[in-house]
Amino acid sequence: MAGRHRLGRSLRRITLRLVERHQSGASVSLTMWDLLEAGWPGERPAIGAGANRVYVAIARLRGMGLRDSIERFEDGYRIAPAATIRIAN
Repeated sequence: MAGRHRLGRSLRRITLRLVERHQSGASVSLTMWDLLEAGWPGERPAIGAGANRVYVAIARLRGMGLRDSIERFEDGYRIAPAATIRIAN
């Protein structure tokens, strides 16, 4: 990300889930349902509302500097395989 950003709980959980998948070496994307469960565990919104939550979260992360790092791939999202990830505390 360009600079440091404070992430709310949902964005933090989605980002960490994307990073975990990236670090595992798996090139398979996380589905909208995977990211919905990561960001809002235990909640079961209507399909359209859940998809919108994920879409907005991904758009916010891209707007924070991850535009080139988060890819739409197959039926979901992933961090680009060539991306270098560094987590700041």
